[in-house]
Amino acid sequence: MNLNPTPLVSVCCITYNQESFIRKAIESFLMQKTNFDIEVIIHDDASTDNTSKIIREYEEKYPHIIKPIYQTENQWSKGIRPSPTFVWPKAKGKYIALCEGDDYWTDPLKLQKQVDFLESNTDYVICLHNSYLRFEGTNKPDKIAINHFKEELILKDFIDVDYFREKKGLVSRGHTSSILFKNNLIKKFPDWYYHKAVAGDIYLLILLAQYGKGRFINEFMSVYRINQGGITRAHSTQKGHLLHRNRMSMLGIINEHFDYKYDKLIREQTAKFHLAEAQLYIQEHKYLKAISHFWHAVIHSQDKPSMLKSIILLFGKSSKVMRIFLGGFRKVKSLLKGRKKKAEKKKNRIQVSQILASQHPPENYDDHAVFQQLQSKYSPRTGYKYDYYHSWERGIKRASAILEIPTLQQKGLKFLEVACGDAMTSYVLSTYGHEGHCHDIEDWRLPEAKGLEFYQADLNNSLPIEDSQFDLIFSFNAFEHLPDPAFALQEISRVAKPGAIVYIEFGPLYNSPWGLHAYRTLYMPYPQFLFSESFYMDKLQELGMYDLGKKQVGLQPMNKWDTKAFESIWELHDLRVEDIKYGSDTSHLDIILKYPLAFRGRKLDLKEVTTSWMRAILSKKQK
Repeated sequence: MNLNPTPLVSVCCITYNQESFIRKAIESFLMQKTNFDIEVIIHDDASTDNTSKIIREYEEKYPHIIKPIYQTENQWSKGIRPSPTFVWPKAKGKYIALCEGDDYWTDPLKLQKQVDFLESNTDYVICLHNSYLRFEGTNKPDKIAINHFKEELILKDFIDVDYFREKKGLVSRGHTSSILFKNNLIKKFPDWYYHKAVAGDIYLLILLAQYGKGRFINEFMSVYRINQGGITRAHSTQKGHLLHRNRMSMLGIINEHFDYKYDKLIREQTAKFHLAEAQLYIQEHKYLKAISHFWHAVIHSQDKPSMLKSIILLFGKSSKVMRIFLGGFRKVKSLLKGRKKKAEKKKNRIQVSQILASQHPPENYDDHAVFQQLQSKYSPRTGYKYDYYHSWERGIKRASAILEIPTLQQKGLKFLEVACGDAMTSYVLSTYGHEGHCHDIEDWRLPEAKGLEFYQADLNNSLPIEDSQFDLIFSFNAFEHLPDPAFALQEISRVAKPGAIVYIEFGPLYNSPWGLHAYRTLYMPYPQFLFSESFYMDKLQELGMYDLGKKQVGLQPMNKWDTKAFESIWELHDLRVEDIKYGSDTSHLDIILKYPLAFRGRKLDLKEVTTSWMRAILSKKQK
């Protein structure tokens, strides 16, 4: 072995209080016979025994190979994963080999065999091998870690971990001491890997398998010591529950990470962990909790008859448990039906996201038969009405929502309603005891609000109002129409006093199902995407355009801003966000699934096509 400082393999070892084992591990690294250079990075996590002293001995003897990292405070106890945080970033090798401080290698050609394979097979990025399991502190004989294996492994094989083999002290795909992988594939680990993954090697292999295949060599080249302290070897029911919950949580995170591509497999894995949880609760005589996990196992399982059979075989001898279990059949049948609907909705959302992510240019469905089919399927939306009663009702509801803000409940505040329309919200607030002022491009106020001071102006220009006049400024259903909402917000901030509240609520947004604001004539959702502008304008002329309580000659102007554009302006002009709320309408995703060509290539996402309204409560900063 040469002492060249440029290694092909970085051996990465983490250790803590392993004075009885670390020497054996280091010797097994140094005995490797290779035609390439290696480095050994050992991370000591502030051991309180002689572990660091032993590492220093080897550092002095082999300074070109042994590269220690000595911590003065224990990082693991702080929730910091040493390997991705401190060790792997220092690795100079093309490949990284793993071995923890209480394990060791037994074959001096281990690294040579693994590297030779990966160098000759560039579509592989992981190489594993078999191990012996040694049960420290017991009289148990060594076990073979893996006796059922696949030589070629792809991503789903690393997800499909056999937990019940692990529970018996066996390993499913390859122990940590067998792992060698190509370095620098993962540029940035996801946050969940640092904070939520207890058994990090399982999820490391899953993440690596995104970039290539894994190879299992059925040769015994390491020893895996099983100690009482490791969380993955926990035998108490308390630690067992902790392990199961972490694994189930991680399966959900992995499912989301891969956009539910492996949903069926992950659900089956989740079912196994629910079954394991039920076993523990039976041991603790907590039968109701056991039953709950039994049924969750059935719900998640993809082969429900087999899962039911397994439960009966495992626990049929407990008549009390089985009576409760079978007695819950009707309830679970209902749960399964609900779960199926939920799964279908989730599947639809994934498919919609894929359609929206397509880069192909959109195509309209300018066909009279398609239009007529959709027009006849839906009914006109009549929820928003402009008669006297509904104007009153709307004004009371809006004023009540504003007055829920505690600082606005004190009487005598001076307010301005921007784009006031019928101004009934202003009138209600004035009857509460506030001083009301209204603004709009035209005077559409109902008679009750005519006594309030009115500013007639276009909000695209400066308001005819001096600076810092109002304690409250609010607006409803205007910001989706303004050509330049950022300028309007600047004017609002200018006339607001320091500390004033700015309350802005508006919708439907342009990209939402009813964003064209033509729903009283065009009954279908998303006409702005389904049809070209010339096509739907012809239809509006043909059918008649109704809005704001009367027939119109054209559509209200829309600025077509998306949620991101609005979010980018809320904290400009000395304003800060107090609260943001979104209204979501996911009931029309079937339109996107049925007419996908109209929605692709528009740089939209699921949030944009389902966010129907926004409410921003802001405050002006004090000088």
